[in-house]
Amino acid sequence: MQLINQMVLNNRRMYADLKSKLLLGDIDRQRRLQQQWKTDLDAWKLSHVEVAVNKFQYDLLLFTSVSQSPSASDVRNIFFKILVLVLQNKRSK
Repeated sequence: MQLINQMVLNNRRMYADLKSKLLLGDIDRQRRLQQQWKTDLDAWKLSHVEVAVNKFQYDLLLFTSVSQSPSASDVRNIFFKILVLVLQNKRSK
């Protein structure tokens, strides 16, 4: 009888160990998937910012060919400085 009790306890211990290892593996997998999702989301956001900046630069080139007034170039320079700061801030995060 004692041998059967020891086998049952040993099986329960092995089952508990296996279950905890499976749970830890699942937690680790979820953590990796969440980190990958965050990385992909940041890359997606950055690509959309770059597309917007490129479109703005193209539109600005069209605008500067139409108007060369000093006030327009001052506004353009200030806006470019702001965009550079925003992009640097996005990339540093």
